[in-house]
Amino acid sequence: MDYPTEDRKMATNFPNRVRATRTESDPDADLEHRLVNYLHDRHVPGLETLRFEVQSGTVAVSGRIRTARAKRLCVACCRRVAGVIKLVDALDVEQRGKTNGNAGSQAPS
Repeated sequence: MDYPTEDRKMATNFPNRVRATRTESDPDADLEHRLVNYLHDRHVPGLETLRFEVQSGTVAVSGRIRTARAKRLCVACCRRVAGVIKLVDALDVEQRGKTNGNAGSQAPS
């Protein structure tokens, strides 16, 4: 498939960017495409490391993200995309070289 110059440039900058065609026969691919574009347009940091799984309006977002703030921004943006019925947050937050899926919510030992 040949993409216009602008799309080809974006695909180079964001290798995980979804290249789905918008058809009624594949609404999950369309939703995934819209999610990635929305997050990209809002400059969500760490987008290139995220993975999206979409099935019938349920979106699972996973991967590593640098800060809890970036995670909150990502989750809030995902919830704003039309067609997202349920969001499963499986993001891990990296802090000071560590990965913690529940950053800030753990009680001290």
